[in-house]
Amino acid sequence: MKTPLIALAAGLAVLAPLPAAAQQTVSVEHRDLNLASPEGQAALDKRIERAARQVCGLDESRTGTRLAPL
Repeated sequence: MKTPLIALAAGLAVLAPLPAAAQQTVSVEHRDLNLASPEGQAALDKRIERAARQVCGLDESRTGTRLAPL
């Protein structure tokens, strides 16, 4: 009986919301793009990726890790 309860508790701990300080938002401007064109869609994809890297800290140089930058 203890094992299922421990598994349930561990699962719920993972689903707990992040503290407010850890949550970030960023706006991605798209009004100037023609999203009906492949070029506009590609430009929006680049902007979204840049914003995601900024929020997640992936645009920072990291030392002491073996993980390759994305």
